[in-house]
Order: sequence, then structure tokens, then C-alpha cells
Amino acid sequence: MVEDFLQLRMALCMKKTADFAEADRLLATVLKSRSPIVKAVANYHRSLLEIQKKKYLKAQSRAYQTLALLGAIAPHRERTLALNRDCHFLVAESITRNVLSLCDADKGLPPKLWSGRVEVDPFANISDAELRPFLNSGLEQLSKGLLGPQVQKLINPDKQGPPRWSVTCRGAPIEELLTKFAANADLDINWASNLNLAGARRRPVNLYLPATTTQQFAKVAAGCAGLLARLDENDVVNIFNPAEYSSLSEHV
Repeated sequence: MVEDFLQLRMALCMKKTADFAEADRLLATVLKSRSPIVKAVANYHRSLLEIQKKKYLKAQSRAYQTLALLGAIAPHRERTLALNRDCHFLVAESITRNVLSLCDADKGLPPKLWSGRVEVDPFANISDAELRPFLNSGLEQLSKGLLGPQVQKLINPDKQGPPRWSVTCRGAPIEELLTKFAANADLDINWASNLNLAGARRRPVNLYLPATTTQQFAKVAAGCAGLLARLDENDVVNIFNPAEYSSLSEHV
């Protein structure tokens, strides 16, 4: 995994020299790494590259894919906290910019509105002794999902607030993950008609959420697959493909 880390650093060097095509190619290769933090950082930088290309829906999905892995790296939370915050901002930015572009309302915006981001580096000032444990962090947690998604309701002794869940998924299709969660949480899943025949249901998800609410889970899990999830008052999770719509007014 050290080799994957070095390849990640090489990709970021290419990105700094504005060789974005080569950087993106290297980042795509790095995503095959077993290291959760390497995969998370690669997805983070691919999200930034997608925003540069104005591919906001892809940027949003990449940000969610980063967030989905950070829970597995809890022992190093001080190194991933800033990355977590920036990815939440990336999700909000991607949604906003996508809506503005669809409405053709982004032309008059000042160029500096979205600029000024300081890119987060969880590996900053890391020592050789810290590096290997950091690269391996989260492997044990994610391995619990190798045989299929794992969903467990957490005990809430105070019985206050919404129920929380521990959810692990290691490459299972989004449909399998949502079905498993719905069975445990007594929910129903409604897939939009444009997803019935699409390969969207088979998109793989890598995720570890140690203490998530139902709404948080649905949002992150669907986001990892490039989809949107909305939980209604009837305990139905409605899944949509934001890239396809029949009415612009309803879509935005």
C-alpha cells in the first residue's frame, strides 16, 4: 500500500503542474488500492477535477464516496476531520452549481465566488512511523462487508432521537445494500422509473458508517452511486437518477 500512496503523491504532483489528464489517469489507478485513506483522498481530488470540468453530478458522487470511507478511519480522526468538512462543502457546492447551470443562472456570478479553496492533505507532516498504520486503518472494518452488506441497529439507552445504525458495504451493488437496510429498518424502497432498466442499480458501493441515521445513510449510500435518495413521511425511500429527468422545473 506504500506503493499506492507514492502513486497518489505522483498524481497530486501532476495536478499541481496542471497536467490534469495524467493526474486523473493516475488517480483512477490509485482507486484500486486496498487502503481506505488512499481511496478516499483519490476520490476527493477526482471530485475537485470534476468541478473544474463543470461535471457537478460526478463531483458530488466522488465527494460522497470519500465521506463513505472516512468513518472506517476513526482512530485517525484528527487527520481526516478537515477532509470530512471539505467533502460536505463539496457536496453542497456541486448541488448548487448544478442547479445554477441548469437554470442558466451562473453566467453573472463573480469568478471568485467559489475560489479560494485550500485543498486538504490528511498526509501533511506524517512521519514514517505513522504512515503504515494510517494506510491500513479501516481495512478490518470494511472487511466485515466482504460477504455482503452488514446492517446493525445500535442500542440507544436514552431512547432519544432517531435510531442509529452501523452499516458496512464492500463493493456490493447499491440495490442490494438498500434492500438489506430497508429490511432491517422496516422501510420500503421506490426506484424511479428511469432506473428500472438502467445499470444504476448495480453500481458498487464501498461504505462504512458506524453510527448513522436512516436519512444520513440513504443520502450517502445513494450519493456514492451517483443517485439521490429522499425519505418521505410514509417511510419510503425514493431513489432518483439526477442525471435524467422529464421536467426541468420539478428537477431543480
